[in-house]
Amino acid sequence: MGVSGMISMSIGAYLSAKSEEDIRNNALRKARLKSALEGTEIEKEPNESRTGESVKTTAISYISGAIIPVIPFLMGLNGYLGLITSYLATGTATFVVGSLIGILSDVSPWKKGGVMTGLALGAALITHVLGLLAHLAGLS
Repeated sequence: MGVSGMISMSIGAYLSAKSEEDIRNNALRKARLKSALEGTEIEKEPNESRTGESVKTTAISYISGAIIPVIPFLMGLNGYLGLITSYLATGTATFVVGSLIGILSDVSPWKKGGVMTGLALGAALITHVLGLLAHLAGLS
């Protein structure tokens, strides 16, 4: 369903941009503090293109995000047990990634992990409900 892709990609783009902004702001804050302590001026970073890096990161993140929820089913779990395990694996993986980004960006790892987990699981639930509604309406 195109709606699930839209939700997933939109949330992914938001989280990526927000995390990059947090990391950049943290680096700038540290540079300003160092500059103030040393009595020097901050050197401006050249605006380098990170297109290639962005493409690789997006591809790796996308395939990881697609594989993790499927792993329980590949391990033979079915029905509600597979579904619950899938949600738990996805939530755990998202929380770990969010926490690591929190550490890198000098933001509370608990807060960053919680926000990312909430958004990811919220998107998964919305997509799941939309799929169920489509099935009930005879669209699948």
